[in-house]
Amino acid sequence: SPYQMEHILVWEAANGPVQSGYHIHHINGIKDDNRIENLVAMSASDHHSNKGLALYEERIRQLEEELAKARNKSN
Repeated sequence: SPYQMEHILVWEAANGPVQSGYHIHHINGIKDDNRIENLVAMSASDHHSNKGLALYEERIRQLEEELAKARNKSN
């Protein structure tokens, strides 16, 4: 496909082509946060069936908010 979503382009620039059958997942659940440290390749079955993933995503968002607040206080 001539069109690729930004998170795939970011992943491939750092890691090479996405392996067949894998998806690039936003670790913190924020779909427009395409920092490489927020992206992970997951098999399609793990990507679509991991029900606990939402809990991790929420906790990561909370930790990132706490970190941003701490950084703002130190500036």
